[in-house]
Parts: sequence; structure tokens; C-alpha cells
Amino acid sequence: MVDPSPTAKRHAQQAGLPLFASLAELFAADKPDGVILATPNQLHVPHAMACIEVGLPMLLEKPIAPTVGEAEALDSAAVQARIVGRTRGVRLMQTARRWMLALVFSLVGACAVQPDRDSRVPSRRDLGEGDEYSQCVERLHGRWWQRTELFFGRNSPAGVIPEADFQSFLDNVVTPLFPDGLTVIDGIGQFRASGASAPEKEDSKLLILLYAFDQRQSDSVEEIRRRYKERFRQQSVLRVDRRSCVSF
Repeated sequence: MVDPSPTAKRHAQQAGLPLFASLAELFAADKPDGVILATPNQLHVPHAMACIEVGLPMLLEKPIAPTVGEAEALDSAAVQARIVGRTRGVRLMQTARRWMLALVFSLVGACAVQPDRDSRVPSRRDLGEGDEYSQCVERLHGRWWQRTELFFGRNSPAGVIPEADFQSFLDNVVTPLFPDGLTVIDGIGQFRASGASAPEKEDSKLLILLYAFDQRQSDSVEEIRRRYKERFRQQSVLRVDRRSCVSF
């Protein structure tokens, strides 16, 4: 049982359960076969990510996440880690056999640990995987990754951003955040500002990133956008995301 509340010790003693103040403390002492997360809504994503990082299946109380983006990030991380997760009967992720459920409660009453009665390995149909994912993993032996494209305008109040300045930004900001690889393509774009009668044309750079999605990676993308806008005085940096089948 995991619960930092003042009454948790009494509940744990009554149920005959070991008590931990945090998931980190539990994982340092033991690794259960699975976890039930019945924590406050705002803790669902970080607690589920913690389980994924150590490879534990989970039963996550709904809602999965406070936003669609965070739910997609959690789902993608579980796919990459091949972790089974369910929330009130809705598939969150992949393969597991029989699990013992360590009950994780935060300011919630205690329950006893018990085994899952269904030891059958769920099929992909049971798990609700789409045809694209199945084809990627089973037929192409690929990885279901995130593809993010960032569109950088080259015009600035000081004039066209020099190639050397963009390369410096790439080397000192982007590469440390995504050291495993990236692609940059030169382009020419145009946009029409609000109230303008004609579109403005400018040179541009397209940055393509492929990665096993998690929230930290998504936050790194946002950091790139923020720093580019600040450094080169840009109004915006367009971001486009989609799932892609990747094989090497």
C-alpha cells in the first residue's frame, strides 16, 4: 500500500499490508507484479509514467489524464514500453500474464492485495490495437514512434536570420535535447498576418524529430519552440505531430 496520508499507517496495519510513502519508496524496496492507481486526478499521469518507467502493468482510475495531449503521451509511452494498462475496462496498453496488484492509494481508504483471476494473455484484438499499429509492429517489425515537425521562419525584425545563427541554435539548443538524431530541410514558406492584404514570403527551416514519445520529450519540443521565438523574436513556431511507423 502506498499512501502518504496521516491515517495510512492505521489502515495498513488493519489490513496487514506493508506501507510506503511514495511509489519511489515502493520501487526501491520491492517490485510488485502490477499496480492499481487510485490517486487524485492530477497525479494520474506522473504516477502512471513512474510505473511505465520500471515496467509495471497498471490499472489506472479514470480519468486517464487531465488533457487529451497528456493521455496520448501516456498511451504512447506504454506502447513503446510494451506495458499493459487499463482504466475502468478501457485498454491503455500491451502484453502481460497474471499479475499481483499492489494497491496504491493517496488519501484513499485501504484495500487488500489480491491476484488477478484472469491469467489469459490478452490478444491484440482484446487490447484494441489499430490496424496501423499491428501492421507496424507485427509485419514491419517497426516501432510506433512520434514524428514532430517544427517550421522555423527566417525573417526577423533585424533581417533574415543568418545561416550561421540558425546552425548555432541547432548545435547548442536542439541537439542537446535530441542527441540521437534529427533532420533539417530548407524551405520557402508564406503566411498572411492578421489584417494583411497579401501573404508574406520567407525562407524557412523544417526540423523533423522522431522519438519514442513521453511527456519529457514533448516538453523538450516546447522548449525548442520557446527559445527560438525568444532568441530570434518570432511570433510563432508551427508544430505538427503524428504517429509514425519507424524501422532501422
